[in-house]
Amino acid sequence: MGRADLAQSLGIPVNTVDHDLGENRKMKLTKDQFEREGNYRIALHIISTLLGKGLLSHSEFQRTKILLIEKYKPVWGHYPDIRCDDCCVSQ
Repeated sequence: MGRADLAQSLGIPVNTVDHDLGENRKMKLTKDQFEREGNYRIALHIISTLLGKGLLSHSEFQRTKILLIEKYKPVWGHYPDIRCDDCCVSQ
């Protein structure tokens, strides 16, 4: 069960996700974009853990991160100055 399916099962609408960009500007994500963003962040967490444990070198981490960006095409995840942890699911 994906995150969007879980949200729907809890009665949370998942057509789009809003992210407040400041000054009343918001960016909306489709369900597909939301899933890609989440999958990218999970994979990034895994490779970050491997790097931290010394199981990946820094260059392997960087190459893998590029591959993850190409695979998942995250909307925000590859921008270091944007946090989406406060995103909310909206109608």
